[in-house]
Amino acid sequence: MAEGKDYVVYGMKAKCSEGTMDNYISTDKGHGVVYQGQPVLNANDHVKDVNLTHFGDCNSKAVFEEAKKQADEKYKAEEGDGFFTRWGKGIAKTVTKAVVSVKETFSSNKCELDTPLPWIFTSRDHMVDGAPALTMESQCACKFGGIITIVPVEEEAATEQEEQMEYDVESKAVPVEAARTLQMTAVGANASVFPKTEMTGVMPAEATAFIDKYVNEETLKKINSRWNIEELKKKCGTSVMDDLKKSMYAAGITDEKSVLMFLCTLGVESGYGTTTTEKYTDTYLLDKSYTKNTRGAGLIQVTGDTQKKFLENLRKGLSENDPKKVEINQYINAFGRDGKKTTCSKDATTFIANNYSVESATWFWAKNNSKCTYYYSKSKYEHISINKYVKTFANYDSDNVFLVSQYYTNGERWKTFRLQEICEASKTISPYSIIESKEKNGKTVKEVKYMVDFAGDSANAPNGWKERSEDWENAKKLMSPKIHRNKNITIN
Repeated sequence: MAEGKDYVVYGMKAKCSEGTMDNYISTDKGHGVVYQGQPVLNANDHVKDVNLTHFGDCNSKAVFEEAKKQADEKYKAEEGDGFFTRWGKGIAKTVTKAVVSVKETFSSNKCELDTPLPWIFTSRDHMVDGAPALTMESQCACKFGGIITIVPVEEEAATEQEEQMEYDVESKAVPVEAARTLQMTAVGANASVFPKTEMTGVMPAEATAFIDKYVNEETLKKINSRWNIEELKKKCGTSVMDDLKKSMYAAGITDEKSVLMFLCTLGVESGYGTTTTEKYTDTYLLDKSYTKNTRGAGLIQVTGDTQKKFLENLRKGLSENDPKKVEINQYINAFGRDGKKTTCSKDATTFIANNYSVESATWFWAKNNSKCTYYYSKSKYEHISINKYVKTFANYDSDNVFLVSQYYTNGERWKTFRLQEICEASKTISPYSIIESKEKNGKTVKEVKYMVDFAGDSANAPNGWKERSEDWENAKKLMSPKIHRNKNITIN
């Protein structure tokens, strides 16, 4: 692409002139072009909850006026004109919260993002998937008066980019005058990130260097000889390795550390390829936040509410008449609550395990921003994916980062700030083992338990830590010497 031009990619941040916080700009589709290891976005990436997320509270009066208008219209017949004026903000706040499509009370003016028009001030030189590529100068208008712009990338991001092979997007970007005659040959332009039937096309070799290097049977066996490849193929299909590569690429799992940490995570979570559903007994489920139908599913055992979020994300890339969307909607609508447990009247676990074991795992690692990890930056906590978390702490102790990634996958959460402090620690935090005696079936048995002590606090290590840590030690032996380093660099 044009020399000196900064293009907008998945994982960067946007801000609104009327908002109170920055938030990530994303995509659930692959446009076929990668720049510096991440998918390039285009002018059509302006959809709420797909590409853009709320920007905190809205300072524009237009939000209040729109809600006022909706409430006035709804209650005009019963209450007469001037409902807000006559009853005051106190009653209006209570009534509207229950009825009008405003998620928070007017006193906080929660951002109700609405961006019906594409981005402007986009690239004049290159088209991506039939629309101009986004640049750092691009802007998008919200109907409530805000102007959305791209947050400049901080200088620290350059460190990570130097450690990866960069993909020269010039070979895939299409000049405007040739856009109508040249068809992209990378991942399908309209392909959803997740449905298997859409995962076709050729992935740019430069952008998938570490995926191609590590996602194979040989590497899995080097990480842990217990990997049962035959069983893995029975569970996920004979093309599981190719499916895994394509799904990882589409989800943006391309950084060397993240690729290897992800593969290490799959081992324990799937019983090294032998299971895609969580084993259970009725007694086992008693103290869980999920049930038989919402227990762990996939190569990373997603459970409960996380299953529903995955299915909701999955359907975004499907047309209204797609039979798969109809079926997925049936499962989504079957979710419910029983006290603290997430329930489902249909067997969501088996459905995900049989159809989306690979896709649910890559989504959990790289696309699940909702309550997946907590990152403290600029005096506030943000939710980011594990993939983004690993990249954020790329220059810190990789053993500590792996430990935290496993806590977020399957372990106690500690206090949110403690996990980040573990990542930022000046030395490696090593879990240790203790022997614990327990009563089982009237007999005293001894079990090995792994613990982590940090800053005066103590907690159990992530579940299955012995195997997880051994896998990571083996994975590090495969890693490029330049990438595998345990040093700390302060990020302002």
